[in-house]
Amino acid sequence: MTRRLQLIAWCFASLAILAPSAIMADSLPMTFDLELANGAYVPLQSGRPLVSFDPQDRPQVDLAGNWKKLRLGISHDLSLQPRDSAWFTAVAVENGGATLADFDDSSWDDHTLPGVENVMPATPEDPAGAEVWSGGIYYRRHIDVPADWDGRVVRLVCLAADYIADLWVNGTWVGYHEGGYAPFAFDLSPYLVYGGDNVIVWRIDAMPWAIRMDILPNLFATDWQHYVGVIQDVYLEASPPAHLVRADVLPQNLAGDLDVSLVVENRGDADRKMTVRLAAYELDAEHPDYLSDPVAAHLLGEPAELRRETEAFAIVPAGQYRRVELAPRLVTPMPWTPAEPHLYALVVELVGGKEVLDTFVTQFGVRTVSVGEGAKVLLNRRPAFFTGVARHEDWPDSGRTATVAKIAADLQIVRDTNVRFLRTAHYPNHPATYLLTDRLGIAVWEEIPAWWINQISIPILLERGLAKQMWREMIWNQRNRPSILFWSLCNEPMWYFVFNLRTYVRDLHADLDDNFPDGRLVSQSLAADGAALTGASQQDVDVAGWTMYFGVFYGDDPTVESAAFLRQQHEKYPEIPLLVTEFGYWSNTDGGAEADQVVIARQTLAGLLPLAAVNKNGHTTAGYLAAATWWCQFNWYRVQDPHNQTMGLMHQDRVTAKPVYGTLKELYAPYFAMGGLGEEMPADDDTADDDTVDDDSSDDDDDNDDNNDNDDRAADDDDDNDDIGGCGC
Repeated sequence: MTRRLQLIAWCFASLAILAPSAIMADSLPMTFDLELANGAYVPLQSGRPLVSFDPQDRPQVDLAGNWKKLRLGISHDLSLQPRDSAWFTAVAVENGGATLADFDDSSWDDHTLPGVENVMPATPEDPAGAEVWSGGIYYRRHIDVPADWDGRVVRLVCLAADYIADLWVNGTWVGYHEGGYAPFAFDLSPYLVYGGDNVIVWRIDAMPWAIRMDILPNLFATDWQHYVGVIQDVYLEASPPAHLVRADVLPQNLAGDLDVSLVVENRGDADRKMTVRLAAYELDAEHPDYLSDPVAAHLLGEPAELRRETEAFAIVPAGQYRRVELAPRLVTPMPWTPAEPHLYALVVELVGGKEVLDTFVTQFGVRTVSVGEGAKVLLNRRPAFFTGVARHEDWPDSGRTATVAKIAADLQIVRDTNVRFLRTAHYPNHPATYLLTDRLGIAVWEEIPAWWINQISIPILLERGLAKQMWREMIWNQRNRPSILFWSLCNEPMWYFVFNLRTYVRDLHADLDDNFPDGRLVSQSLAADGAALTGASQQDVDVAGWTMYFGVFYGDDPTVESAAFLRQQHEKYPEIPLLVTEFGYWSNTDGGAEADQVVIARQTLAGLLPLAAVNKNGHTTAGYLAAATWWCQFNWYRVQDPHNQTMGLMHQDRVTAKPVYGTLKELYAPYFAMGGLGEEMPADDDTADDDTVDDDSSDDDDDNDDNNDNDDRAADDDDDNDDIGGCGC
């Protein structure tokens, strides 16, 4: 019996035995919500507008450094209960007063944050792997907060903590976040001592991956390492009382029409009448810090011309926020493509009277993505076929804890492998990953950690709202990234034990399309050997993703069977593009199967490449395959044995390449050289003039679209007030 079948059989037996314990009567409420404001939804986190995690040029206190820590056994059931009086009493007993400001933590161990709690091996690719810790951790630290921050809005920003994180400041509980991969923020303004000492305390429940169906991920067999703790950057950031919380920029077409949605918050004691002003700049790709500085405000190049709706007014009552919408046009924009990743910066000023109260800068690109005739993925109306790899966020010395330098180095290696497409594993990565894929020109598939969901877990996850919360967090956190083309709902649902997958797929897909559409394509990654039972759900997505291991886990001939499978899927759903999300093989720790990796690479691609939507000469074909993705670029650690996963093209050291690296790079080379895109398809003539996002013609006459002469989305609109927007109140 193969390793894959043994694993499936064990999981099936465990689910059947332990399923009754998977449901909790009282569960932890979700902290993410949507609120209708001025005709569209605003994302909320812990009851306040979700901040943008695009780094800004604002005053900060970096909380990286030494913290005191205590490991202890905690009740995971307790962690998933509502934060009521009984919970606080139980936690006080659990920690012996560790959340109090005057608690003596001198006997605790030292630990550097951000940093995984797991003990990492002394050398890369140690067969024992990284430590698995599934208990509780408390972290404490004393910090000074500047006195001149008094009166400002001070947030603690954490770019990832796994799995359930509760926070106390000076003995007062502030809030919690569930999920190990999404960034989050807490408002600390009311709890801080300005100009004095403050105590910050984390309670982290690492929450074991076992057979618990009400968390994500939830299976012991998950094929990556469970890194826990305060994993990514954590810092304090100060904003003025009236400030810009976020700026979302969605390109509507290639003519430069933009949908700009701003959230303005007023934490002052009086109502404020303010003006927002927009400007645009090219992002300077020649700047020496282009791949090392994530702050777009530091990389501004030449001014870019914006017309229409570059200014709007907002009256924001004290203690409230308002959403302001504008529809400027970027004149003669250069589109974003992997081969030519042109980027811009939108600069938003918030003005009160004659004073600039706040400035917000976000990186964006102009591009469209859609499905065209012949089941082709179109980028900027051009059929796409991308050479791809996947990459786990895993380094041999730091686990998932990332730095911009490490991310940039990885992505340059990916690009140098002749890759145009990256699947960022089974979970959202550090936000800087996507800033840099924008800049380097790498198209992206991003996914929530719904790995091997099943008949039992799906209704529980939907009832709790956890899958939807992770879905919404992923999409709203990366809304401005042009490199992200695909949102993925899940990976390899347990096809032998899932008959309700379409309910899950339809629910999350409709949430995006109905409530906050962003023009991207929705997909999922299904196992090819389970297509008979789960494949019907592919008609509910925009692009059908398949993991394909013919000749590895099933089948005999990677070339013939891979091609036959894709042709069969195309015959079933002829209007839906296909994307191979995984293919590959392991080399084994001793390197004994390195030759087999080469064979699988050559034979699988021999079946896939003839079906590509674009051939190696850059010509559009009758094919319908949008990408082929080797799993993965680098070796990585995982929970299960063997702990060192050896499917990478390269070893964990990022230096030592395997023979398959050269093979794949050679086979990918002509497709990389032609840029991944075919000839432009005919533009939509938009004879209906319906002002939807298919209005990609700059000469839309807009004579009678909506009986509104103030429709400034048309370049030749007869409204003379093209430069002034509406009131955001």
